[in-house]
Amino acid sequence: MPVNLGSNKSPFKKGSDGKLIPNAPERRFNSSDVNTSKGAPDGQRNTKKINKPQTAETVAVEPQGELLRYPLVNNYFASMTYRMKTINPWDVDLNFAKQIFEKTLLWDLSEKKSKKKSEESNYEIDGVQTDEDRARARLAAQEDDQSAAGAEAASYNSRLKDREKAEADAIRSDLGITTSYVPGASQVSLYMPQAINFQDNVQYDTPNLGAAGAAGLAAINNASGLGAAAMEMLNQTFAPLTDLFNAELTGQAARLAASRAADKFLPQGASAAAQIGLQVKLNPNQRTLFSGVTMRPFTFQYDFVATSREEANQVNKIIRHFRTEMYPATFGRDETSVPLGYKFPNLFEIKFRWGDSEMNVPQPLLCYLRDVQVTYNPGSMTFHADGNATHISMTLVFQEFRTLTREDIERGH
Repeated sequence: MPVNLGSNKSPFKKGSDGKLIPNAPERRFNSSDVNTSKGAPDGQRNTKKINKPQTAETVAVEPQGELLRYPLVNNYFASMTYRMKTINPWDVDLNFAKQIFEKTLLWDLSEKKSKKKSEESNYEIDGVQTDEDRARARLAAQEDDQSAAGAEAASYNSRLKDREKAEADAIRSDLGITTSYVPGASQVSLYMPQAINFQDNVQYDTPNLGAAGAAGLAAINNASGLGAAAMEMLNQTFAPLTDLFNAELTGQAARLAASRAADKFLPQGASAAAQIGLQVKLNPNQRTLFSGVTMRPFTFQYDFVATSREEANQVNKIIRHFRTEMYPATFGRDETSVPLGYKFPNLFEIKFRWGDSEMNVPQPLLCYLRDVQVTYNPGSMTFHADGNATHISMTLVFQEFRTLTREDIERGH
């Protein structure tokens, strides 16, 4: 007789051989329990919880262009990278450009109008005859001008705020302009060529101070003040005339006075003849004067010897990239018209790298590409089966965007 254990399901079941065997206890699972892919032993409940997948946050990334590199199998730790940057132009709309163009004209017209009103203030203007009415008319005109100026200022402030917001996402240079990477532009990675030359140069002039300039400089150095220096230079300027009438000058002093007068008032040929005859010449008081800083140039020469069709295609793309970025783009043209203007070429960001870090050499500022020279098969006229040259030489000449300063050198340029 079967035994009832308080369950609707029998505790025994028949096996394959007809014998009674215990039935497996009934298992119940809560809806909050989640099984792993690996089953748990009978009679045990898996309580392991699996975290729900989280959606990744979308991050804004600038569009990256194609990476062009040579050689494809890069065994060099020393390399150079080229990335394209552009100067963010001023945000000028048509109305603002028109205002700039007409500003001088409007200013002149306003002055003429004010002058005309002033001249006609004693006469009848538009039927206004009394002084009180004329004053009210002038006040109304001033209020109109102020309202127009206020509207223009509000428009300018709005444009200024928009520009400041755009500049927050760009890199500001020392010149007050902003630059940003060109979206979608190709990046180039090349091996480090031999003989990288850094040429720093400043300019000096050698002006002639003359007697007047030397006297003024001496007066300033003696703390006599600018006024005394100006008087001394003035005296020396007219000294050739006064010395001629000075009877106390004799010998070399007299000849020097005559030489100064000849150099000052006679033609060049006559002055030279007088100096030869007098055998004296005024000291030009020449000094070395700093005049500026020279733009720093860079020249890099690469040799490409492709070992595969893929590498040859990379070399062709690299050459086309540099040639393309050197030239300006045009605007305002079609197939038959002449372009209205040029858009400035992009700048090159050049980095000398050692592995994944910057090399311990001066890094150039942003540069313009001035010259590209490409020579196909410089050693022998041989080609691959697909028509690509076996040897290509490329020389690039860059010039920095601006001159260097002491602070740039301290920052590693």
